[in-house]
Amino acid sequence: MATETEQPRQRMEIDIEKRQDGLNYVPTNTSEALQGRRIVRTIIHALRHDPLMYGLDMDQEGWVDVRDLVIALQFDRPEWENVEWRHVESAIQANDPYRFDIRDGSIRAAYGHSIHVASPYLRAEPPDTLFHATTPEAVSRILKTGLEPMQRQFVHLTEDLEYASRVASSRQSDTILLVHARGAHLAGIRFYRGNYHVWLALRVPPEFLGAG
Repeated sequence: MATETEQPRQRMEIDIEKRQDGLNYVPTNTSEALQGRRIVRTIIHALRHDPLMYGLDMDQEGWVDVRDLVIALQFDRPEWENVEWRHVESAIQANDPYRFDIRDGSIRAAYGHSIHVASPYLRAEPPDTLFHATTPEAVSRILKTGLEPMQRQFVHLTEDLEYASRVASSRQSDTILLVHARGAHLAGIRFYRGNYHVWLALRVPPEFLGAG
């Protein structure tokens, strides 16, 4: 018999079966919401950083079959052994769906890869200003050398200041750099759309950066 401390770890599918309604599912308790976030974090790790760890066959643009992803999740945690794609899709919808592209039975991370994938991004003209969250310790170096992708394929920028602030807060920081994106674009720096607010660049030189 499960103890009180074991109750929060009961399989999410028990309650999801009762409350699931297509893409309109919203977690109704803390345990379900936590499981949904865990699923999304696992998918992010698999699709951005280490598909082989999960036994996923990824094509050159980062796509994997959703059926393979579900199987990978079922094997990743005992409490996920009965998870189905509809549960996964609902977790994604409840936890920032713009991180992923889903099409024709396949899924990929929309941005954030540390593994090499052929660029699926649309080159576009950016707005005047973009934002980049960082730490106070990194500011002086960045303002001297520019923004580099570090362990990822691209530098990640956003046109949403509130989003940048949340990212900074997650790093125990309030440091946000201003990126003079229009000027950089006119100088020949290529920008790509990641989703409706995320922009990507291979590099941003220091002359187009400013402290927020």
